[in-house]
Amino acid sequence: MLMAECGKSFSVLDIGLAVGYKGGDSVLFMPKLTLDASQYQFLSNEYSIGVGYYAGSQTPLVFDISSTILAQISKKVAIGINAGFTDYSGDTTSFIKNYFGLIVRIGLLRDFNGVLTKTTRMRFPHPHGR
Repeated sequence: MLMAECGKSFSVLDIGLAVGYKGGDSVLFMPKLTLDASQYQFLSNEYSIGVGYYAGSQTPLVFDISSTILAQISKKVAIGINAGFTDYSGDTTSFIKNYFGLIVRIGLLRDFNGVLTKTTRMRFPHPHGR
């Protein structure tokens, strides 16, 4: 499934909407809450919870919990790993999927307290050594 998420940050809490596409007429809409649980230099740990609707599926109700570890590799780009589980429920069927994946985040940095900032206290080396 191909997923994209966008949202707004309020201090250490992010509120967003995830949209997923599996093919055909199957589209997933899931509002999500993400909490920046810890921040250590350029590494962060985040927890996320979401409840959504999977249109065009026999299991339209979706519940998701995940954890992410991110490393800030430049001023606006972070990469990380994500692991979690998703519970799919319908009238006659339900099942749970465990997953893991790679995340690329493009956006503002978080400071050492986990709050988004437009300036940074972190220093990144200049690519040409200047």
